[in-house]
Amino acid sequence: MFNNRQLLLIILTLAALIAAGIVWAETRESNSETIETIEAFSTELFDASPDDQGIYQKTGYQVVNSKTIIVTTNGEVTSSKITAITDYYDLQQDYMKTVISINDAVNKSYSGIFDADSKSREINEPLNEKPEFDGSEFTAIKTPLSSDQKRKIAEKLEKYAATSQILQRN
Repeated sequence: MFNNRQLLLIILTLAALIAAGIVWAETRESNSETIETIEAFSTELFDASPDDQGIYQKTGYQVVNSKTIIVTTNGEVTSSKITAITDYYDLQQDYMKTVISINDAVNKSYSGIFDADSKSREINEPLNEKPEFDGSEFTAIKTPLSSDQKRKIAEKLEKYAATSQILQRN
């Protein structure tokens, strides 16, 4: 069947392939990078459909605190997690509701197809710092967040993420 020389060549080839696979797997995992972004912002909200004149009417405002974590391996996104607290206000600056949400996505097989999960919970208490209101519009949050502000937002978001088991799947 195989002489000793051929058998030795097969064993050495297999050993080299296995070693290369181990090195490749270790390299793939060691080139991982985590990017974390903490934000606080406000935006206007508009109707989902235009009116008779084709104009989308403003319906209110939302104030958002969020934390985004993106993990990349060898330049490819392998997972992401967005935790957000969104306070909603009408045009008169009256508080309406707060939505706490957690959105996860994981690319388990490096295929580009993500396994996603989304949970949220609505509460009736504003949790974010409300921007100034001049009577017609919210003043946008324009200045970069300080390290202390980022830390406080991260702590608040982590507190609500820790109770994620009580959030409802979307």
